[in-house]
Amino acid sequence: MSDFEPQPHSWPRQHFDRFRAQAMANVHPPGPSGAIRMAVRRQRVRTVTAAVVAAAVVGGFTGYLTRGIGGDGRVVTDGPTASADQRSPSGTPDATPSATPSAPPRTAPPTSTSPTRPAGPTVDLKVTGPASFTLTPDTGENVYRGLLTITVRNLSSTSPHDSEWVRVTLPLNVKTEPGPESPVQMCLGTYNPPDAPPGAITWGCNPTAKTGPLGTLTWKIPIRVDIAPGSTAQTIQGFQIDVRPMLRGNEIDSRPQDNTLKTALVLPAV
Repeated sequence: MSDFEPQPHSWPRQHFDRFRAQAMANVHPPGPSGAIRMAVRRQRVRTVTAAVVAAAVVGGFTGYLTRGIGGDGRVVTDGPTASADQRSPSGTPDATPSATPSAPPRTAPPTSTSPTRPAGPTVDLKVTGPASFTLTPDTGENVYRGLLTITVRNLSSTSPHDSEWVRVTLPLNVKTEPGPESPVQMCLGTYNPPDAPPGAITWGCNPTAKTGPLGTLTWKIPIRVDIAPGSTAQTIQGFQIDVRPMLRGNEIDSRPQDNTLKTALVLPAV
């Protein structure tokens, strides 16, 4: 009977016994060098794993996810993940970790060094004129007119300024007219003083003449008030003229408090 003919009960056992014997003949136990290689590989895996854990604890990279260990002993990871304090409210990690800004260094507060007078050359101008001025009714044109005279004096023995800047504040319905002795020429609109009445307008003017050392200038300003004369007298407040000595665009008056004249305009009844 052939060895491969089916036999009841005994054929499966004989077939697997022969297969096992052939397989075991091809398996060789590792020699001394093989055992050493296996031990070194296991130790390398333990060392690398311990190093990764230590780096995560010491360096704060707690987000490393170990996916496995390769056949050559390398630790395979998914890379760093954002920690809870580095995630945006939507749950996605921020592009850059936030850092607490350091406080700026403290500096000593600046001390006040405001001078009481301008630096460099100075001059002292003084403006004088009437505190009130009565205009004359012009019934032909239904207005009031007058010629206001003011004086500008240079109290200094020098005249270092290159020009004099004149600011004229005109209340509502008050205007100036051209005149040969008026400084209100070559004017531009400028800011109103804080105490200007509603509706007032301020002109900044640059007259051609300036006050010499210990000299005096007399200005005559034609004024017109566009209010029809009536049976009741009126007084208009808010007219003022301010003169400042200038040097290369800077005010250089040593006592500017006496550079402004305020005049009430009186409109008499007819």
